[in-house]
Amino acid sequence: IGILHGILVIALVGSFVLRSLRYVRPSRGSNNKNSGAGALMLILLIGVGLLVVGSVGLFFGRLIKSAVSRQREYLADASAVQFTRLPDGIAGALKKIGGRPGTSKINDPRAEEISHMFFGNASGSFAQQLFSTHPPLAERIARLDPTFDGTFPEVVPPAAMTPVASPS
Repeated sequence: IGILHGILVIALVGSFVLRSLRYVRPSRGSNNKNSGAGALMLILLIGVGLLVVGSVGLFFGRLIKSAVSRQREYLADASAVQFTRLPDGIAGALKKIGGRPGTSKINDPRAEEISHMFFGNASGSFAQQLFSTHPPLAERIARLDPTFDGTFPEVVPPAAMTPVASPS
């Protein structure tokens, strides 16, 4: 997170420099009309350069973060099987998660910043799938249960408990 934010800061500084240029006005008292144009052009180029370098770095940083997070999910599944000795139990839990689509979607524009901390993919757009921090559930289940055919069972919500009147 720290490295990604450091790269993001480069892009933010570039954006700040470009936004601050709208408040700069060339001097009117000078006889030479190009006296401040060179300095403004240099500041503009520096701002654009920082913005481009930061944005490209952020793009590749997010790709790396996503790849590392997906591998960590596979390792977490393998560790869970190692510790519990119940691959069917973990596969069953993942099947239940897959049987309830759309229950964990986050519709916040800043959700990507902490996407690696979620239990599953929190958004479903194509760009988010490219930067997905979790592998597809069907793939995770297939690694745990080779007989899995890719279809998730329908999860039935638990029945509401009604109090039973005691005979008096």
